[in-house]
Amino acid sequence: MTVSNLNSDLTLWKPTPTQIPEQWMKLAEELDQEVKGSQRPYIMKVKYNAQRVGNMLRSWGLPWHVVIAGYLWEYEKELILQANLDEMNEVLSHIDESNSYCKYIEDEQLPRLLTPPYRDLGGLLIAVAIFYQALLTLQEQSNERSYTGKILSQIESVGRTLLNIAKRLGMWYFKRDIEDLLEQLRSSRKFAELKKDHTHILHQDALMLEEIRQFLITSYHKATKQTITVVCTPCGIAGMKRRQQDSQTTAILSKPRLTGFDLVTFDVIVPTVQDCYNAFGLLSQLGHIQDQRIIEEIANPKLNGNSRIALGLVLKPQGPYTQVLKWPETYTQICYLQIATPFMQAINWYGCLHPNFYLLYMKTYREEEIEQPSLEQLRQSEEGKVFLTLKEFHATRHPQPETKAPIVTYGLDYRPIELPIGATALDFAYAQGNTIGEHALTNYFATF
Repeated sequence: MTVSNLNSDLTLWKPTPTQIPEQWMKLAEELDQEVKGSQRPYIMKVKYNAQRVGNMLRSWGLPWHVVIAGYLWEYEKELILQANLDEMNEVLSHIDESNSYCKYIEDEQLPRLLTPPYRDLGGLLIAVAIFYQALLTLQEQSNERSYTGKILSQIESVGRTLLNIAKRLGMWYFKRDIEDLLEQLRSSRKFAELKKDHTHILHQDALMLEEIRQFLITSYHKATKQTITVVCTPCGIAGMKRRQQDSQTTAILSKPRLTGFDLVTFDVIVPTVQDCYNAFGLLSQLGHIQDQRIIEEIANPKLNGNSRIALGLVLKPQGPYTQVLKWPETYTQICYLQIATPFMQAINWYGCLHPNFYLLYMKTYREEEIEQPSLEQLRQSEEGKVFLTLKEFHATRHPQPETKAPIVTYGLDYRPIELPIGATALDFAYAQGNTIGEHALTNYFATF
């Protein structure tokens, strides 16, 4: 049986572009024509581009109310109200909430941006798309020159904030896009050089990477008579830069140059939680585990939903199971594996963009009781403990009633600090100073 016939039908999830009611899209087009040539709002001294923001939200597969709010964000409320369309209030609410989140991003108010459940996740994502598109436009307008002074400081501030939000929401594909965009903004020339190296390394080792991908599939099938999906997922340019720095500063891993194996993760996709452990047990026998380090996040998913088994698998060509590899005898490589179900894979890369996961980030989402699945249900499921972890975390975070009366607490110097009802530990840390706040934030993300 050929390898192509062994590929399973486990398809990788990605967002489906949003379908928007025709009358709403018509309104967006009419307003765009009506105000053409007039003064448009600016973000980071960049003219707002409703088409690009709306298209980005649409590609994320968000609810149509959120997407159309992105297309209409720049217009006066009265212009939208005149159309008298259905579900008008929900669209306008997303616009209003996104304005608040835009202000939080401008001021780098991280506690309000990183503490779910959110009053309006859609509003937050509109604000994120607005600032990302502003950064993208700045990069396109740079003409390969480097930004300096106040604008560079603002770019770095907004970039850090967007990265933190993307991490908190589990949007790892988007995180990679932000990282690469920031690298371009810092130095487009250096980025171009890195990108050229990235392409060259992957092209140079493409045949060996494909050989390993097939080797994993056939080895699993021979042992279990079951099929799996294995996908080579390359890192971004910023990811390659980190790996270059690691190879130069870590004595144990020191080597003359990177290979394709340093830039790629082999994503192993299996049907159920039980199959994740079966795949780990079998594939780990093909070589040995790098430094005996294993990341096991299926039993204990991260708070942003990330759930997988990850390991570095050291393969030597003359090993008992690897003699089929057509490599030189001394050519040992470390293959980075991530084992997950299709659902786990979706959450690992897209996070809150998954429709079912999106709801869990909202304050309006409540369940009377968190159902505990039986061990058998857990073992045979795609989700594992992903939903359960986020539900339990948010169940302890009930929104407080709106009130103007502050909470008064005290810092290390016994100075009274006033905080609003519903404030978090991060709010308290930042109220004592940015240094303490940044230190608290670093520890906060260490739990993800």
